[in-house]
Amino acid sequence: MKKFFKFLVVALAVMLPALFVVIPVHHANAISIEDSLKFSAYSHLLSFVDDGLTERRIARMAGSDGEHDAKDRIQDALEVIGTNVTAVNNATTIDGIQRFGFYNYTNDRKEVSYNIIYKIAGRSSQKKIVLTCNYDNYYAPYVEHYKKDTNPLTNIYVKESEQKSEGINASAASVGIMLALADFVEEGTLDFDVELVFFGAGYQGNAGAKHYVQTLSKADREATLLLVDISRIAFGSEIYYYSGEFGSNADKFFDNNLSTLKRFKSGFYGSSVNAGTPLGYTNAGYSDSTIAFADSGLNFLHIFAGSYGSGVVGGNCEYYGKQNVINTSKDSLSYISDQELVSNLGKASAAVYNFLNSENMVQNLSTNPNMTAYNVFTNTYVATWLPVFILIVLLLITVIVHYLIASKTFKYATDHNITGVMITIDQDDEDDTEE
Repeated sequence: MKKFFKFLVVALAVMLPALFVVIPVHHANAISIEDSLKFSAYSHLLSFVDDGLTERRIARMAGSDGEHDAKDRIQDALEVIGTNVTAVNNATTIDGIQRFGFYNYTNDRKEVSYNIIYKIAGRSSQKKIVLTCNYDNYYAPYVEHYKKDTNPLTNIYVKESEQKSEGINASAASVGIMLALADFVEEGTLDFDVELVFFGAGYQGNAGAKHYVQTLSKADREATLLLVDISRIAFGSEIYYYSGEFGSNADKFFDNNLSTLKRFKSGFYGSSVNAGTPLGYTNAGYSDSTIAFADSGLNFLHIFAGSYGSGVVGGNCEYYGKQNVINTSKDSLSYISDQELVSNLGKASAAVYNFLNSENMVQNLSTNPNMTAYNVFTNTYVATWLPVFILIVLLLITVIVHYLIASKTFKYATDHNITGVMITIDQDDEDDTEE
């Protein structure tokens, strides 16, 4: 009996540690990719905006020390991820940094900003998909608060306070998603490279995206299957994807492989936003970056959050009943419940991750057909001669209609032996004339 009791004690001593080892491993395997990406994106977001610190580095205006510091933080995070991502080096980019100058219209001088470009190498580097976002923010015109001077003689307004926007929806949440994807998309597993591009000076005429597109070499353009811009992703009850005003030959492929998101349909609802289209009107489906992509003729997707299906005109709202909060004092972690913000981060990042792992990606996107209709309507030669052609067609139709009416009239007169028509014009009598 003592031997049996001793054996039981030893067995329990061996088995209990094993149970504690097995249970956590089993639990870890049960975590979905969406949950893993969600936690990673949120963690990167909190680190990027210095959540929990007394002195937070949240001002990231283009060209400022705050923006340059944000650039360093993103690059540090990418370097920590390390083995999965490598800095791009080419004619315009050195160690992952693409430096460019831009005109700052808020202070009337030329400033310097940076694009951050890293890549996750695939099994083949002949093709690539580019993921993009802005990392700067802009807030001064929205949140300065003034009050009237108490002295009735001066009657002037003085600045009372300035609340700084954290730019969560403007850019920080997108940065979090991009860094999470860098964490989880494994090197050497896809049939193409994934390029991660963080644009500077987005709120200064979209200077970063424009510079990136303008400096693409012929080889880069031919290699680029798709540009995917992730913006305005933090706030909203729906997450949308949009492939441009004229759509794409790959729309069916997008529908099948982005089924967890909602296709944004341009039209009356959701059209009243501050993002212009290449054809000169506004559309919630576009971001400033996708305007630059569309102008270049490259295939693109825009992934963003909102509630544009609510009401007759969705307009400028991230979600129903709320005003646009981008780069205002409300654009902060505290403005929205963590649950909604974290949920959006997980849903968007998982959708992009699964999309990158879609089958036959290269075959479905290699034709780069996105802007065929747009190119037709914006081509100068076509725009000049198309109205002339339409005018000639209308004149031809007018002649044909006139001929048909005249021939039917002649036939009716012949059939009824009508040889002439007298038209009498009634003259006003004298009484009427006098009046």
